[in-house]
Amino acid sequence: MLDLTIMQAKIIYTFMIHYKDESGNTSKGISKNEMQKYGIDKNTFRTLEDYFLKNYFLRLSGFNRSGLRPDDKYFQITVLGILAFMKWQLGMKNPPPFLHRDFFPLLFKYEDELGKHYGEILDYVLEITLERIDVQFEAELKLGKKILFDGNLIEGIKIPTEMMDITIFRNYDELIMPKIPISNKPRMSETFKNYNQKIDDNITERFTFLLFFNLLHIGISNRAATNCVMRFLYEPDKKPSKQAKTSSEKDNQVLDEIFTRLLEGTKKVFSIINNDEELHSLMKSSLLEITNMLANRKSIQAIYDKLN
Repeated sequence: MLDLTIMQAKIIYTFMIHYKDESGNTSKGISKNEMQKYGIDKNTFRTLEDYFLKNYFLRLSGFNRSGLRPDDKYFQITVLGILAFMKWQLGMKNPPPFLHRDFFPLLFKYEDELGKHYGEILDYVLEITLERIDVQFEAELKLGKKILFDGNLIEGIKIPTEMMDITIFRNYDELIMPKIPISNKPRMSETFKNYNQKIDDNITERFTFLLFFNLLHIGISNRAATNCVMRFLYEPDKKPSKQAKTSSEKDNQVLDEIFTRLLEGTKKVFSIINNDEELHSLMKSSLLEITNMLANRKSIQAIYDKLN
């Protein structure tokens, strides 16, 4: 599950902001012994290490062995770690989470345009998108010392239809957890490549698709649009207009603003998708996959048909 405590979120954020080194290249990660430099007790991190690795919020990126001291492990952030932090940040009602340009390049590319057309509705769609995607680790299965099942990641996304949300699952059974080699050498170090880059890319594509799909869905589905309107009307702190109050007149002002943003935003999203070859291919293939799986697919088919 994409859940973090305050301390876990602090640690994940530290890895996020140090994903790149000073030269702009992907860093080798942060070692356990470097944690205190960033205000995190290394013993605290040690107690959380397994949780981060098992849920694939962090990956082991290397190690350094020096003499008789324990190996110093290096860790790097993953796309799941960033999604977990974004979900935590929204739940804490902090400033809207930023989209990491290295992990969500297509979303980052159009973030300003989408924000201009949707305003705070974009935060609402981001929130429901994070609620509609979940990736959990299914632990390995052992019989004595024999491993019967290595463990994998199970991804689930909720696709809204006319009557209900339907969950579609996908397994990532090729997840590789690198291990430090057993050796008598007193000094050695190694940097592990990201063996799970394909998994990272697939999850990035899935989240990108789901966010754009949800933007389109609230623009063409009466039920989704109504849910959006109710959210802003009955949660005053989330109204898109600071001037809007609880009176009928002001509520109508909020309604007009929301529907205008949804109408113009939907047109803009279709335009963005139809003019971006990579994004267009992603949306078409993902929608085709879903329509082939679902019997009740009227609103999904409507989106598919409007893509060139």
